[in-house]
Amino acid sequence: MGTCSSTVGSKANPNEIDSSWFEVETTIGKGGFGHVHCVVMANSEKTMYAQKRQVIHDVCSKGMEMEVFRELDFLRDLQSPFICNAHYAFHDKRYLYIIMDVALGGDLRFHIGKHLKSRKAFKKEEVKFFMACIIQGLGYIHECGVLHRDIKPDNFLVSENGYVKITDFGISAFVDKKTMICNDSSGTLGYMAPEVYRKGHKHNVASESFSLGVCFHEMVCLRRPYKNEWIKDNAALIKTLMPTTRSKMKHGLSGKMPDHPEGEVEILPKTYKGQMADNSDELRDMLTKLLTLKPSGRLGKGGMPEVKQHKYWEGFNWDELERLKMKAPFSPDVSVRNASGFSDDMNDMFIADEMPDASEMELEKFADYHLNTEITAPVSSQASMTKSGRDRQAMINPMASSLHGLEEVSGSEGDEDEW
Repeated sequence: MGTCSSTVGSKANPNEIDSSWFEVETTIGKGGFGHVHCVVMANSEKTMYAQKRQVIHDVCSKGMEMEVFRELDFLRDLQSPFICNAHYAFHDKRYLYIIMDVALGGDLRFHIGKHLKSRKAFKKEEVKFFMACIIQGLGYIHECGVLHRDIKPDNFLVSENGYVKITDFGISAFVDKKTMICNDSSGTLGYMAPEVYRKGHKHNVASESFSLGVCFHEMVCLRRPYKNEWIKDNAALIKTLMPTTRSKMKHGLSGKMPDHPEGEVEILPKTYKGQMADNSDELRDMLTKLLTLKPSGRLGKGGMPEVKQHKYWEGFNWDELERLKMKAPFSPDVSVRNASGFSDDMNDMFIADEMPDASEMELEKFADYHLNTEITAPVSSQASMTKSGRDRQAMINPMASSLHGLEEVSGSEGDEDEW
């Protein structure tokens, strides 16, 4: 692997390229914002980071400028060992770059795929540790008044030490800390809570708890908790069989919804012939309560502290986990590429000379796209982020009448769910 000429902003100027950094490993993929290029970087002190690179022209052509800025704003404001923290951000004439914590163990989707292929379940203690890290990370971002809104195995990365970090805040939202209410439906089909499918329906941390339950179930028995969903051959990704889900999402839902759009929820089915990491009564009870269809009756409606109090976690040392003193039951092999959705034969698609330079108008939109945590103080309030977001929206699209994803959400703490 050759050296990389475009790496990270220097200490003096967040937009200045520092040639002392070099490329260690590369993975290539195509994401929702266009071409996404991920690189493991190291500096002269041999500190390793991950570089996320996006093509400016692709971002602009898809109208995703605000989503890109929103992710950077969240990463600027959030700092925790249980999320992938950002350290630098900058751009050149072609790409946007974010330099982040590296997680060489790969995402949980990759590990689920490996277990599907071998038809071997995770160990009980592995599932418990992985999910504890996720709960700790979600608890932190909720305390900061943030809803992640895209909780799924693809967005959980395993670090070299076995700890899990939450990533991808591209569709996250700042909400009122008292109510945590959001009415902007967003997420990934198959992991979204039922109420999130309903157009214009208010939701809060209870929806995150449902998504957590889906992920937990998938880790335990390598399938999501829907009656019509089954493992097929050696497929790494699980596929639902509800043909009407997308049409429901497109046209919205009204009235009562007795079942989840992905199919009837079935918790650790006794007829399931595959292997399970855990089949204890405590786990079954917790998953049943996490996956309750009605938000007001769901475990986690009060946030992650409520989930931690369930008897499944009895005796678990949360303080030791938070201080990173707990020994992880799984040590990933970091000598190999641990990524899903990437392929070496895609490299030819990303030859630098073939990527178009951004126009002056496109570059102007990203004039304040920069971050250097060594010299830049984090955003101190949600109000400052909202204001900066509105300023950017005016610059990106002066004709816009509202700010997508940063609108103030009305509603009170006592609002009833419409079930």
